[in-house]
Amino acid sequence: MARSRGFALAVLRGIGQIIFQANAATGALFLLAVGIHSWTAASALLGGAVVGTLAAHLLRCPRDGIRDGLYGFNGALVGVGGVFFFAPSLETAALIAVGAVASVAVMRLMQRLPLPPYTAPFVLVTWGLWLAGRSVDLPPAVQPAAVTGSGHLAGALAGLGQVMFQESVISGTLILAGMVVGARWAGLCTLGGSLVGGIAGLALGGGPVALTAGLLGYNASLAAVAMAGKRPRVLAPALAAMLTIPFLLGFWRLGLPALTAPFVLASWCSAGLLRGLFPRR
Repeated sequence: MARSRGFALAVLRGIGQIIFQANAATGALFLLAVGIHSWTAASALLGGAVVGTLAAHLLRCPRDGIRDGLYGFNGALVGVGGVFFFAPSLETAALIAVGAVASVAVMRLMQRLPLPPYTAPFVLVTWGLWLAGRSVDLPPAVQPAAVTGSGHLAGALAGLGQVMFQESVISGTLILAGMVVGARWAGLCTLGGSLVGGIAGLALGGGPVALTAGLLGYNASLAAVAMAGKRPRVLAPALAAMLTIPFLLGFWRLGLPALTAPFVLASWCSAGLLRGLFPRR
């Protein structure tokens, strides 16, 4: 019983770690945020987190990391990403399972590098699954109707939903609630980052449709949280959020799914830039 409870908590923490929160309650709210918009996506999110956590045990990853969900969040994103691109089927489920395991292996490899992995394992694995699925003509997914509003705030909340592939203000609001449960400052950075991303994206030609859909804000929200503990306290998250936009527009021009690659690249770049501008004494 204790092992089952510990495993369940690790899975939920893994879902929370999608936005840096090793908190089971946050993970549960994230799962609800996806489920309220799409039960198919929620099932894939949970399944990916379960497979990733199981794979971490089998691959003998550090126990503390497993307990804190560090090996479940990339698998969770692989799962929800899989059903975003492809219709539910046995083939899609198999791709997700393989991808979730692969994300743990990639995570372990990247942990040996001097740069934090963030969601890079999810990005690399999902690009591979996307190409593999297209090569065998897997049927594309039919997306549920968007639940968005108008204006910058609605776009920012939709951006939080887009972190987990949900074009929904309601989902974004529940994700924000999950962040506040985990850490109020992180919640503020999440929403603020999405707002900054939307404003910067419009200025650089991202377009109002992308703003309303949350596509300009989701990478920015992640980057802002990633830099929340860096110096200077306000500039670091804002800089990282803005830097996501050129990367995002670049991926769009290439025709490659951006996923969370702009967040990863912008966070790496901004961390290096901040170290140069504000060296520790």
